Amino acid sequence: MRGKISISTVVFQREFGDIGALETAKDVGAEAVDLSLADEDFRKEDSVFSKGDEAVCEYYTELKKKADELGIIIGQTHGFNPPVRGEDEEYNTVVVPENCRLNCMATAILGAPICVFHPAGTTANIGATDEFMFDKTYDYIKTVLKYAKQYGVKFGLETVGSNYKLNNTIDFFGDFNKYLDIYSRIDAIDEFKGHFTCCVDSGHTNMAVQFGMPTVGDVIRKMGKKVGAVHLHDNNGCQDQHTIIGRGTVNWHDVFDALYEVGFSGNYNSETYFNYKDRDFMIEEARYTVNVIKRLLSRYSF
Repeated sequence: MRGKISISTVVFQREFGDIGALETAKDVGAEAVDLSLADEDFRKEDSVFSKGDEAVCEYYTELKKKADELGIIIGQTHGFNPPVRGEDEEYNTVVVPENCRLNCMATAILGAPICVFHPAGTTANIGATDEFMFDKTYDYIKTVLKYAKQYGVKFGLETVGSNYKLNNTIDFFGDFNKYLDIYSRIDAIDEFKGHFTCCVDSGHTNMAVQFGMPTVGDVIRKMGKKVGAVHLHDNNGCQDQHTIIGRGTVNWHDVFDALYEVGFSGNYNSETYFNYKDRDFMIEEARYTVNVIKRLLSRYSF
């Protein structure tokens, strides 16, 4: 049995609100969504995260009811980012943990099994040593995993690529060997078994290929059963464009072959950004994306 065909709704959430985003997903034929929580921040007065746990519970309980009414599964969420910001201790030790706790709480209420987070990135930590990047990321993931375990969800560690706005250099964890290193360190902790998984982001991974890193399909094969979630989108191999599947340089037949080979059972989630001024065009592009994924999946016997 295959996973659901899903779209990330971040652009629609910003354009139509959370309920409007769910309604749009239903309209374009998606079976599931990746709901973004990344814009929520307890420091912002207009964020539900600033209202306290009871308000967060009430809000996301109602949103889950709406999803159920529409027949839309909230298959995963996307959490707060960036997770580490240089030597800003208040941000690293107060802002990030609390927002990520609320991310995990909201994810559980929504019935989503996975909340996806980024590892520490180069652009927020320019000049940091390897030791700093590994140690800060290790501590950050362990902190958030305590909340993931508390709320009964999984932390999905997203693959990253290059910094096209920073002289197009490879991101620290865009180096697959470093990503695999930090992933393996965390995966070895018995306390968090069942609460940690890999999210392969095709666009990010594709941007690292120019630096000799493995292709998207090969990253999936290397991670194997550890792949619990995906962000499927395309680009030109250099810029993080989040374009529709098939409009860039990713080898999509190989990507879907790899997912099939490793027995991927998660949702086939597109993280295309439908950033168009014309709302009708945004919606039609989303509908097209759903149909592209259907066509690719039709090649397999589930």
